[in-house]
Amino acid sequence: MSVFSNAFDSRGYICLADVMSVESLNDIKSYLESSSTTRAGDRRLLDHSWCRDLAGTIRDHLECRKLIAGNYVATLCTYFDKSADSNWGVASHRDLSVPVKRKFCRQSWKNWTVKQGIPHVQPPTQFLLGMFAIRLNIDHSTAENGALIVSPCSHQTETADPPSVVVEGLPRSALMMSPMLVHASRKSTNGTDRRVLHFLFGPSQQSSPVEWFYAA
Repeated sequence: MSVFSNAFDSRGYICLADVMSVESLNDIKSYLESSSTTRAGDRRLLDHSWCRDLAGTIRDHLECRKLIAGNYVATLCTYFDKSADSNWGVASHRDLSVPVKRKFCRQSWKNWTVKQGIPHVQPPTQFLLGMFAIRLNIDHSTAENGALIVSPCSHQTETADPPSVVVEGLPRSALMMSPMLVHASRKSTNGTDRRVLHFLFGPSQQSSPVEWFYAA
């Protein structure tokens, strides 16, 4: 039996509305705007208690809606802040690396890197298919300001067509996606903010063969 919902298993992604309250969103905006260390691409947000608390809120939301089963923990949170001052596009790719506590020797775990002081490794495909990401929209994410573009069902195949579905979302909404889903994004064309918190969730320490760098 899958640990995920049937819709997620089939398409590799689902869209979720109202993952948090308006008050919680305003608190997160204040945290992000007041932090002198937070920047686009920051992978160390789980160092902060507000981000660890948010990860728990998201996990509880998914469990209540019966979208996941089992005990999952947030293993990483990355901040993406696309704006007129910081604008970029991303080519089609899958998210193949995961953050771990330390380097180890294990067959089929390969391609070691260090990102912002965190060891990353590429696990076997089957392990990645047991993980999921949550992209939480802080702002209204649209085709004009660089919303994510995905290739449905591409997590199930080695090759895939280029991403074709633009996943727009209102503030407080989220995209739940497989790390194996092929995705991309274009540069913003209207200069409006598109802030996203990208959480990666994996099985708990008890059911994972590795020790996570974070386990929130």
